[in-house]
Amino acid sequence: MFYPKKTAILLGPRQVGKTFLLKKLFMELSALGARCHYYNLEIPKYLKE
Repeated sequence: MFYPKKTAILLGPRQVGKTFLLKKLFMELSALGARCHYYNLEIPKYLKE
């Protein structure tokens, strides 16, 4: 099930699998035709946009 125009933020301590979970979810939803965006806020260029 898709929820258009929804935003989710995943927060948690280091090294618990946040990035792994998001990348897995991103691949699965993209394969189903969902439009997904992933921004790593540790990369300075994303903070300027």
